[in-house]
Amino acid sequence: MVTSTLKLSQKFESHNLLTFIGTGGVGKTSLSVVTAIQAAKSGRRVAAITIDPSRRLTHLLGMDLNSQQDFQSIQWDDMSGSLDIYYVDPETVFQQFVSSHLSSQLYDKLKSNGIYRQISKNLRETHNFAALYKMVEIFKKDEYDLVVLDTPPCDQVIEFFESPSRLQKFFSNQGEDEKKTWVDWIQNKSLKFAESFIKKLVGGEFVDEMNGFFSAVGSLKSEIALVTEEFLVRMQKESSYLFLVYPPSLDKVSDARYLMREMSKNNFFVNEFVMNRAYLKVLDQSQEPGLSGDSEELKLYNYFVEMKARSLSQIEQLREELEGYSLNFSLLPEIEANMQSLNDILSFAQKMDENWIVT
Repeated sequence: MVTSTLKLSQKFESHNLLTFIGTGGVGKTSLSVVTAIQAAKSGRRVAAITIDPSRRLTHLLGMDLNSQQDFQSIQWDDMSGSLDIYYVDPETVFQQFVSSHLSSQLYDKLKSNGIYRQISKNLRETHNFAALYKMVEIFKKDEYDLVVLDTPPCDQVIEFFESPSRLQKFFSNQGEDEKKTWVDWIQNKSLKFAESFIKKLVGGEFVDEMNGFFSAVGSLKSEIALVTEEFLVRMQKESSYLFLVYPPSLDKVSDARYLMREMSKNNFFVNEFVMNRAYLKVLDQSQEPGLSGDSEELKLYNYFVEMKARSLSQIEQLREELEGYSLNFSLLPEIEANMQSLNDILSFAQKMDENWIVT
């Protein structure tokens, strides 16, 4: 198998949207941040959108999640571009969407509605939609050359991309005004809060709440449709690129295969499989002299050589299995990094940039 190293800056020079998906704990968020950093270093004006950043990462980047601003600029000495990181608080962003498309009087009335308060806090579709809405709004600003989108883990990412259409269906049942119909409807939506909430609201009060809610938000369906259309257009442009990140373990490879196929069913197509933490960086160097034939050091070295060979073999098997798809494949090493500061992140980003191996 022929391999070559490609700078990250070369990968995104013709793209304005990079999306990272994958299972939990595979380094997806870290790679999205690394990519955003390298793009900013190369002179791009970058917006990075993250939904659930780790506390450690936000601390190292100097982000204040309690800030009144919806983004924070990250700066360093040799930066030739710019980097703004947007942390999406789903409830706040969804409320921004609703308030921007309703009159102030109607929105004030809606804020006191119990159904709306529960939905904005608890419904997963609204949380996922908030991130997509934020992406669309950032593109409308026309202030960035590149947007980097980090997504939820595998078990939520399908719902993440389906959320606009699911939310439209959610708002499609206005007009039914009998108590039993409302109860059946909300339970059919499988809302986690439904059972306890219905017990609190009984009789006419419940019906009034539901009627008031749908009366207020009926016009949002068309606005959700517009956001959905804009999101789909952005994702399906040639300037959009989708990375699927996974480690070399067999179960995670299976997850990646499943996720790619589920995404394609919804017309979202993965461009590149990235096998992360596939081998040790030392294997890119020549064998250290002085290792005897029976030393523990040599045995360990040979073990990691075999690990890299297995990773490359897995990629080759995936390539053959997914031959009908237009896919790129790459792998990244396990790079030891002592993350204590922004400089440590910048150093890590540089190492990843230098070791993005394309197969």
